[in-house]
Amino acid sequence: MKNQTNLLPIKSTKPIPLYSSEQLYAMEQAWFVEGHDSFGLMKQAAWQMAQHIEQLYEQKQLNISSSATTYVPLRHMRQHRVSIWVGKGNNGGDGWLIAYYLQQMGWQVQVLTVGFESDDFDTNDTTVFSDAQKALKEALLANCLINALKIVLVS
Repeated sequence: MKNQTNLLPIKSTKPIPLYSSEQLYAMEQAWFVEGHDSFGLMKQAAWQMAQHIEQLYEQKQLNISSSATTYVPLRHMRQHRVSIWVGKGNNGGDGWLIAYYLQQMGWQVQVLTVGFESDDFDTNDTTVFSDAQKALKEALLANCLINALKIVLVS
């Protein structure tokens, strides 16, 4: 019996590197020489990723719509949903900002956290050290994730 779903098959291709690590390092250094900080770079990367996710989703919807025998509602007809797992490091900071940007674009965002304590979400704490903490605070102060926040305990 054949399993029928709306999902497209996943292509098992290896990613193609766009830049070498040396080239990326040089681009980062040029960013800093221009007077920008690392949090600004994190925001730029998160914005680009959110845009890429949006484009991939729109392309998937177009592919499904053109190959489906029944009508598939497009973007304005239903809300996109996404779950983003974040930890406490800078990759988690990227995740918080991606979640923030996607939510600003109209997505329903659920953030699953790993390794956080309840006081990590205190927006009244003025102590901010890392870019990841800045990203978390920016997302929480914008009220975009508070209702979607889940704390996942890992033992």
